[in-house]
Amino acid sequence: MASIENVTVELNGLRFTLDTKTGGILELAYPGTGVMLDTSRERASILDLAYPAAGFDPLRLAPRHSEEGVEIEKTDDSVVIHWEKLGLSRPFDLPGKVSATVLLRAAEDSRSVIMTCEIDNQSEHAVRQVLFPDLVGLLPFAGEDKTEFRAIGFVIKPFQDLKHTFEEGEFYGNSGNWRRYGSRVTAFDRWMDLGSLQGGFSLFPRVWSWGPVDSSGSPTSEWMFLHRSEIDGKLRVMYEHKVQIHPGEKWTSSEYVLTPHGHGWAAGIEPYRAWIRQNVDRPYPLPNHIRKSIGFRTAWMTEQFPEDPLGRSVNWKINDLVELARECKEHGIYEMSLWGILPWDFLKRIYEPIPELGTAAELHEAIAEAKKIGVNISAFFNCMLLRGIETAEDLAKYGREPKDLAPSWIYHSELIPRFRAHYAMDRGSAFADQSSQQWQADALAYLNGLIDSGYSSNGWDQLCGTPVEPNVYTVAAKMRQRAKQRDPESSFSAECDQNIHMESRYVDYTWNWNWFSEEQDYRALTTVYPGPRLNVNVDSSPKAVKYCFVDNLFVNIMPSKPEGINGSAWIRNFPELSKALRQCAGLRKQFMPYFTDGQLIGDCILSKPCTSARINAYVLGEGAMIIVLNTGSDTQVIHFTCDFQRWIKSPSGCYEIKSYDDNGKALNVDESSGQKWRASTRRLQPLGMELYEISLKSL
Repeated sequence: MASIENVTVELNGLRFTLDTKTGGILELAYPGTGVMLDTSRERASILDLAYPAAGFDPLRLAPRHSEEGVEIEKTDDSVVIHWEKLGLSRPFDLPGKVSATVLLRAAEDSRSVIMTCEIDNQSEHAVRQVLFPDLVGLLPFAGEDKTEFRAIGFVIKPFQDLKHTFEEGEFYGNSGNWRRYGSRVTAFDRWMDLGSLQGGFSLFPRVWSWGPVDSSGSPTSEWMFLHRSEIDGKLRVMYEHKVQIHPGEKWTSSEYVLTPHGHGWAAGIEPYRAWIRQNVDRPYPLPNHIRKSIGFRTAWMTEQFPEDPLGRSVNWKINDLVELARECKEHGIYEMSLWGILPWDFLKRIYEPIPELGTAAELHEAIAEAKKIGVNISAFFNCMLLRGIETAEDLAKYGREPKDLAPSWIYHSELIPRFRAHYAMDRGSAFADQSSQQWQADALAYLNGLIDSGYSSNGWDQLCGTPVEPNVYTVAAKMRQRAKQRDPESSFSAECDQNIHMESRYVDYTWNWNWFSEEQDYRALTTVYPGPRLNVNVDSSPKAVKYCFVDNLFVNIMPSKPEGINGSAWIRNFPELSKALRQCAGLRKQFMPYFTDGQLIGDCILSKPCTSARINAYVLGEGAMIIVLNTGSDTQVIHFTCDFQRWIKSPSGCYEIKSYDDNGKALNVDESSGQKWRASTRRLQPLGMELYEISLKSL
């Protein structure tokens, strides 16, 4: 690349090299990390538009197609890139023009770059898609095996995982070197990081809650696309905006925050965490017992159809609850969620338990006794589904018709199939229109009556909000206020699958159908949000318990009988599960401040990856705790190297390190006086752990 063809600008240490002919990004580099993006003029990009016209739907507008050039204006802390007329990807003669302007400016945090884009459509056709930012030519700058793409809930190695090998007869439209991730605030949360323990960059838009909505008020779909080129092996990362920029209209993007960083992703996520916590406005902190507990237990009291004449659909009765609570307390669990304790037809305002389970007096006595033991009981139900409403007039009150009823949430162990059997219509259901004033009034009346009847803690199936107010969050806010007045330590859980920005205001812990997987990685979410605590469902796996403990996830313990329903068995029936829970609960209690008040930085305290273990660090004040979990299948010594100085700055450069076994027993005291600390665990059994407490030491 000849220098006359390049414009170089440095913003908060991040160096952009722009092509003077097209305005595309040719190179992106940061001290310590090095060159992260390197591409040619022909491929360089920063934005890309879909412009279906002239009978050719694939037609695009982009800087790399522009023949009329670009204007680039630099200042000390910004650069403006302007295209008066974006070029077409095909040589059609179309009237008018589409102009674009991109602004890159140094952020006030002295470490990030703010990116914005404006499109001005002065043509006769609509722009139907904007890709911005569009980063083409990203390199495996830490090596293909160590450069990771991370988002909320997962991490991949794109330069390996997106390598595509064509198979005989494969449809090219499903090419494996493309990946699409939904950027709803639950599925993706819009934040990403590309890098390694040596550095990289994070990127997110300052878009709160639902983000852009269409003319009907519905949120527009948002996606991030990844594409690993088969031509040069480089990566393209694109944020997609589904837009309708009609002739004569302008469109302006949100602010995108690009943060280069040394060290690992936990350094890059810091501006995002700060922005989230500026916007999350929780009226109530997490209840004490939720903060401290390793998790909660779900007891599935009965299957649907509890009126079964043989009683086989009932699993637990109310007189079992106190013993269940004692077992919870023994395993460090201070919250119990009861499914199927109350009649499902909430709009009938029945506040007594299902008759087959026991009486209201017995339930109130059990809740009070469990609370004395130290376990809070929460009733789980659904406020959104209309069930047991028989007339069209009843349905119409909540914005629905008989044709809307479907066997969508019908399940029983004797149905075939067990879930959604097409013939099981006796309890067909439909979602209420949550903006209906009638539903708002009736739902709140039910909830107020529930709280006044002694059920201050509750959980909601399907907290499915919408951008249109009033909505389910309107009801949740009012419900929480009344519940907190009754019991300041009352809890609220919910299945959160729509908008974590809104749900994080009210929900203490999630009840999602989220089963344990070693491939999942929610550490980025855990380190950002003050609540809710994210659940992972565990049947009987000690491995799942230990992974969740290390990652500070909220285990939902619900062991099952053979061929039984979820949450139908005692914990004591699974000795290895019981042992893992007791062990992890004991360690959590011993090192509680790190989990409740510390900052999770994951494996970013390491100076190089450790593939044979799950390693997490929690920074608290001038100290830290490290947990090492042997994830291998063999007994082994885990070797790892840490770099403390980025996370725990020591004026003397000296640290004291205390080690503990997985029962919390002190093992050794070590010292470190250099930048790197190299350590080796004792021989650890599979799923064995060792913990380390780091503090500053004077010379």
